[in-house]
Amino acid sequence: MKCPKCNSDLIENIKFGSREYLCPNCNYGVSAFINEPIEEDDTIYELCIIDEDITIDKIKVLAKISNYNFLDVKKLCADHSTIYRDNAKAMKNAKTALYEASIKYTIKPEFKW
Repeated sequence: MKCPKCNSDLIENIKFGSREYLCPNCNYGVSAFINEPIEEDDTIYELCIIDEDITIDKIKVLAKISNYNFLDVKKLCADHSTIYRDNAKAMKNAKTALYEASIKYTIKPEFKW
């Protein structure tokens, strides 16, 4: 990208959710906020556990994600019921925790993040 004032190459700087373009010659600058597409996804997703081998360690992870107690988590897992509902950004965090704990799951509707 070229500077509109002096035609020098602008330097791109990304920090704290914004993108800046600065000219090293004439100090021209412009900035804009960056919105990640996941932040604009307002779909409510549903998480179901399909893992047949639910250990106490997996129950601890699921209880933390879902805010259910251990007994409720165990029952929901046995029934393959929805254990957690939330927006895309929160579901992505849950998905990461499930992956790290090797827990098998499904997310509906299709989760592209």
